[in-house]
Amino acid sequence: MIRIKINGVAVQPIPENFNEFTPEQLFDYFKILQVDSSNIAANWLKYFLNDEQIQKIPSGKLADTALEVQRILKLTSKPLTFNKFQSIELSKKLIGAKDYLRDVSFGRFVEADEQFWLYTKTKNSKHLHRLIAVLYLYATERSYNNITVTERAELIATEMDLAHQAIIFEFYNGCRDFLSKRFDLVFPKSSDSSAKGELTLKAIKKMKEAFNTVMIDFAKTPDRKPDIYNTNLFTVLEFVQRNIQKNNELKELYAQKK
Repeated sequence: MIRIKINGVAVQPIPENFNEFTPEQLFDYFKILQVDSSNIAANWLKYFLNDEQIQKIPSGKLADTALEVQRILKLTSKPLTFNKFQSIELSKKLIGAKDYLRDVSFGRFVEADEQFWLYTKTKNSKHLHRLIAVLYLYATERSYNNITVTERAELIATEMDLAHQAIIFEFYNGCRDFLSKRFDLVFPKSSDSSAKGELTLKAIKKMKEAFNTVMIDFAKTPDRKPDIYNTNLFTVLEFVQRNIQKNNELKELYAQKK
């Protein structure tokens, strides 16, 4: 949390990034984005300040003040890695992945990642719905089952509001950013990208193939691939990171001896 001053008067602490938002603040922020992004600066400020504090701001300076607060907060400087909505009530209750995706299996991550990149590239909402369906299970399910993804995606498409969808997308985006930095050798930057730095559909396909290869390489025998699919994401990534690091060290040692 940080403190700021308005007209020289300190106001109540304000969240420094998305992870410090309350679920209600986060929902209100993204709800405003869906309705009127042009006036968001003036609108969202009321969710962090009380009426008395807002009244101290001259009406003509409200938007400028809000923009200044946004600048100070640097909302995107620390991605959202805490799942603020562990459960969501639709006609069927959904239970989401935990913070940092710490309870997600490697295979489940591979499926989510493909839908994430396809949505990022195409902006086709069906991929966002499938991403959410991978991250959120029915409350009655004990473990992830990709057979029910299509059914959940249809439920999400018809019943989940856009604000929740946007928040879940930011949550996965933040978790992936965290993973790519922690396991930097596993997530190298793609050379097959567009001028804007976006992954091409070809690169997305290659990425999925690479992750499937990891499952095969990690398994002691081909028939053990399903076991790796269900192994915790962090366990697999730690293994791969160490192996790549050791291979790099061996390459350097070999190059020195030549």
